[in-house]
Amino acid sequence: MSTVSTRLLGTAPALAAVSTLFEVPDGFVYVVTCATMCWGNTEVSGLDIWFMRDDLTKLMRVFQASEITGSNPGFQTPLVRWVFEPGQQLLAQADVGTADFSANGYILTLP
Repeated sequence: MSTVSTRLLGTAPALAAVSTLFEVPDGFVYVVTCATMCWGNTEVSGLDIWFMRDDLTKLMRVFQASEITGSNPGFQTPLVRWVFEPGQQLLAQADVGTADFSANGYILTLP
């Protein structure tokens, strides 16, 4: 029988590069249900940030476009369903600008 635990799975504050939010340990499956990206003033640095898997597949991306102009801080907190098997990682990257990232969800214990 599997057990379920709901929690913050990982964070990457003030990221200006690539960071690993988590790596799933043996015997578990992680399900991300909410992924959050927060950014501040984009006027100086611009913005290009994303969540991705360890195989470099981008899962969610925000970049400076017409809806993000000047000193318009913002955030995205979509409801998602990303499943990660043992050994897989969730990464966050900021190519342009800086941002805070977090991932929430639940952990399943494999039988």
